[in-house]
Amino acid sequence: MIEEKGDRERGGSTLAVLEELSGAGMGRAAMALSELMHERISLTSEVHLFSPSEVLRLLDGQQGLKAGVFVRILKGVEGGILVLLPEESLLALIRLLAGKRVDRSAALTEEDCSVLREVGNILASSYLSALSDCLGLILLPSPPELFLDRATKAMEGLLQGMVVQEMAVVESHFEAGRGEVQGRFFIMADISSVQACGS
Repeated sequence: MIEEKGDRERGGSTLAVLEELSGAGMGRAAMALSELMHERISLTSEVHLFSPSEVLRLLDGQQGLKAGVFVRILKGVEGGILVLLPEESLLALIRLLAGKRVDRSAALTEEDCSVLREVGNILASSYLSALSDCLGLILLPSPPELFLDRATKAMEGLLQGMVVQEMAVVESHFEAGRGEVQGRFFIMADISSVQACGS
């Protein structure tokens, strides 16, 4: 019972640290996206502790998602950031930022893919910048990778390189302007890395 209580206390302490850090990180990410799109961004977040298998099930359960932009955290904390977009939103982003309309049935061009990678990169870099300031650490993002149709490929690649029992997951939903652009934003990190930062 003593060990179980200790686990609960550590879990609660970690969640409290994550919630505080997430508020700063998502605030800066929302501001960066708002400046990019010239639209007001609304954002809600939840913090969870999941096993790696639960993370994959969570991503598999995301309905109607078309694209995922994945950024690995290279230094400071072991983990990654994944931005998920439904088809309507990725087409709206391309229209707003590249000034062109894309037919649903048409394949995305390299220019279209570049726009989506840039959005993911701006969100991830802004979030990590805020965390770096809060933690006093250098957190370096990798170049963004774009995954179409099956975002769990990104997570499978991340998890293959990690030997962890539990991951900290910040799940956020963002919406721009009149709801034309919506998406989900996942920050996943090795729980031992997060606990070390919060100690």
